[in-house]
Amino acid sequence: MHNSKKLSIIELLSCDAIRDNGNILADIVLLQKGLYKEIGWHYYVDLIWIVNRLRENEIYPGSTILDAGAGNGLLQYLLSLYGYNVISIDFSPRKISLLAKLVFPFEIMQSSVEFESPYINHIRESGNLRNKFLKLWSLIRSGNLGIFAYARLFIKVRTGKDKPGRIIFHQSDMQNMKSIDDSTIDAVVSVSAIEHMEIGSVKLALNEFRRVLKTNQPIILTTSASKSDDWFHQPSAGWCFSYETLAEVFRLAEKTVNEFSDYDEMLYEYKHNSFILKHLASIYKVKNEPGKQPETWEPSYLPVGIVTYNE
Repeated sequence: MHNSKKLSIIELLSCDAIRDNGNILADIVLLQKGLYKEIGWHYYVDLIWIVNRLRENEIYPGSTILDAGAGNGLLQYLLSLYGYNVISIDFSPRKISLLAKLVFPFEIMQSSVEFESPYINHIRESGNLRNKFLKLWSLIRSGNLGIFAYARLFIKVRTGKDKPGRIIFHQSDMQNMKSIDDSTIDAVVSVSAIEHMEIGSVKLALNEFRRVLKTNQPIILTTSASKSDDWFHQPSAGWCFSYETLAEVFRLAEKTVNEFSDYDEMLYEYKHNSFILKHLASIYKVKNEPGKQPETWEPSYLPVGIVTYNE
């Protein structure tokens, strides 16, 4: 693909995407139900935004996409559903669920190297048996565990217009992806991963993304945004980055417009979005005690999307 020079962007992600992208949203919900997965409160918006940016950049089905920090998340399955081949990178060893194996074409390339980080410990704690039961119960109560959803997912994948792309699991640190050759990737995507890294590590990861990307191809990712100064969100073990920090890390040539001016208004819209409230994962459910003032779920940061290019 021949590209003229493209401008990098940093933009807060509006929950209006849920209203305006019914087809992609329906696919996300089908994957969620069919694979029995809960997702973060803003992930519906994140995933829609990433898919739309891929299409805007003319990244077509059959292309090879690197999903950085993929874990066991839905993005890799959504991309496969749309016909993309996915290089799924994460530093944790992963097992493919039987449900996913029967639907999507997989390959696993594990590593003998042990990776340790505070976020790995956070994931292990959230994945204990009690929390898994709570997640399953939450899916049942919210209607996100459809008894026929898996059958619908199987039929959609096998009979869709795009042949499902192959997903290849690599156990690797995104700062040093030795198993990925130079200039072999059509686009790098990442959903809500870099906030779990220090700034220096994010810069190293970006260098690796540029190494594996073909020339002029995009890096498309989402993370957490702060209204002003950087701060650490303890419940998710992740940083919320200011516009200035993101502009510096992603080497924006011009820092003239602060796109975070509508921050408070957009945060309010997320708090009151009926779809998000209905589909909240179990970890966000507020437990009100008898005799105390009822509490409500309160988002404390916004998702932000960044697009930059390997020029």
